[in-house]
Amino acid sequence: MKRFPLFCICVILLSVVCFGCHKSSKNIDISEDSLDAVIVQRNEAPIHVIYNQRCNGYCVSMDFMKDGEGDNWGSATFTFQKPQNSFSVHCDMFVLPMEAVENDIDTIWLDYVAPAPDEYLSDKSPFYFKDMDFDGEEELVITGSHCSWYGSNQYDVFKVCNRDTPIRMTGEPFEWAGQPMSDRWTEYIPNERSIMCWFSSGARLVRRATFQAVTDGMGKYELKLVKDENWE
Repeated sequence: MKRFPLFCICVILLSVVCFGCHKSSKNIDISEDSLDAVIVQRNEAPIHVIYNQRCNGYCVSMDFMKDGEGDNWGSATFTFQKPQNSFSVHCDMFVLPMEAVENDIDTIWLDYVAPAPDEYLSDKSPFYFKDMDFDGEEELVITGSHCSWYGSNQYDVFKVCNRDTPIRMTGEPFEWAGQPMSDRWTEYIPNERSIMCWFSSGARLVRRATFQAVTDGMGKYELKLVKDENWE
């Protein structure tokens, strides 16, 4: 009679342990499902964008990866194709028109909007070809809408050597004061073949620099810093 209560207690304890193990294994399954969901979300298929018009003879498409659900910010890989050659350019920061991502579809078609002839920094064109350094050759410009300081547009400029190898231009004035070119801090003066960059702190002008396209006596071309004014 004394052993029976002890036996019962053992059975009860064993049942509790087994029940606890069962609940633990169920929790592990839920965690794995959640992890799978996170992995699927991180590997979400990109939005494929096709432009209806050619640009400089190129058929242009883009794979856009959203940063968040319902967000039009993300990274983009542009592909430029001609019968003779093609190349791709990746941008870490890019903004699609919001209406392009609202319908939650995998492929969208957009109209290309070319900048005006006298526009060097266009806020209406997601990309375009323009002679940005006045050397007679057109560069590829990709616009990062609202990606720069104070919500201004950022412009990444690429040399396309032999029309198949894009090289991002990172020297001044295309990157100046630690930032890529932006329409808040950059002004093109085409009649003087000049580019002016400035930086201000609030309403106070801190620094202003002017670069001008020049050719030396040996025929070497460069964008030369011709004026640098600092009020710090």
